[in-house]
Amino acid sequence: ARWEFLNFGVSEYSPISNLIILENGRVTGFKPNALLVVGHGADLMTTDHVLWGINNDAITHDYLRRAVDSVGITRDLPRSEQLKRLRPLERQIVTETFRRLKAVGEAAGARVFWVYVPTPMQKPTEAREAMVIEVAKDAGLDVIDLRGLFAGKDELSLVVADGDRH
Repeated sequence: ARWEFLNFGVSEYSPISNLIILENGRVTGFKPNALLVVGHGADLMTTDHVLWGINNDAITHDYLRRAVDSVGITRDLPRSEQLKRLRPLERQIVTETFRRLKAVGEAAGARVFWVYVPTPMQKPTEAREAMVIEVAKDAGLDVIDLRGLFAGKDELSLVVADGDRH
């Protein structure tokens, strides 16, 4: 059997960014059997991606536009108010993003896995970790949970660059 692994990951990408990469066809053009989408505890925090879209007239998807419109966010609002209105929708936005990730992968003939990988020295609360894993499962993704990956390890020794703790 021949195995080939291609890494399309980009540091700091949100689930929405990963969806855009899959939708543009560059990944699915390789006809993968499986897609492993790596996630972290911060995956629920999609606000920066959405706010960038609002403030640059670049909302990329209908479900994001509906979410933004439902809470009356405009580019004229201060960022603090935009965040305040958007934060309650994060779970809903990420759930729909994960559903779409799965649909795009399956349409290309691939099984889609969401792999939770903790980020060294950036530990979210256990509740936040559990919630993002639950969201991935609720969206129908096959989840590989690596929460205990660094247990008993000196996490500082795992960091290879100050600017990237992945």
